[in-house]
Amino acid sequence: MRGINIYQLKIKRVGLSDTTINIRLRTLKAIFNQLERDELIEINPTSKLKLLRQDIDLTNCLTDEEVIAILAQPNRRDFVGFRDYVAICLMLDSGCRISEMLGLRTGDIDFQTRFISLSGGQNINRKPQMFPISAEVTKLLLQLIEENRAGMRDYALILLTLDTGIRPSEVLALQPNDFNLISGWIRVPDKVAKTRVSRTLNISPVTVDALKHFVRMRPRSWVNKVQVFSTESGNHLNRHTWGIDLSDIAKK
Repeated sequence: MRGINIYQLKIKRVGLSDTTINIRLRTLKAIFNQLERDELIEINPTSKLKLLRQDIDLTNCLTDEEVIAILAQPNRRDFVGFRDYVAICLMLDSGCRISEMLGLRTGDIDFQTRFISLSGGQNINRKPQMFPISAEVTKLLLQLIEENRAGMRDYALILLTLDTGIRPSEVLALQPNDFNLISGWIRVPDKVAKTRVSRTLNISPVTVDALKHFVRMRPRSWVNKVQVFSTESGNHLNRHTWGIDLSDIAKK
């Protein structure tokens, strides 16, 4: 330990910055820790070695003008732009890293207490953490989740219709228990079928994947109470409304 302390004093006298010194000390600690794990040394001379305290550098903080300029970049009138806007707001509001933001799932967010909880596997330092978010960002996240669900609903709905040729009035009346995504088929019950004769339709792997993704996005409270394809609030989606939506999509 005495030799390590002498080394620490010497590199201080050389005039190296605190950051550079801490990098070298971390390297030493890593080497001796590995030697100790491999049982090549009995005493680790760096076990009580402490890094230098460093002043927090605030020189790279964004000014208010820069923040306003950044937030003005995304086009919030389309989905991609709105998604990027929410992502920027979340990082500015919470201080989370890009990797943490991109790995965020709906279950990580407590919308009542306005806290985000991340497990150790989601963090660079492998430690679980929680950070608060503002009411405004909470509203933006809820809106983004609804936009995601609606977009994925329409995608899965179009794929299923093109894949099977099922009628709009039939597909919009299907319940979760009419789907077998493991075997890859759907059942159109007689009470739903236009001909009043039930039938089974096979679906492609691509459509199955889209449906699985969409089903995972549905609120758990809906379970088998709400039709698979419904409005964002869980109400019945009729074929006339869906037709208008498809027309809007086709125009884009």
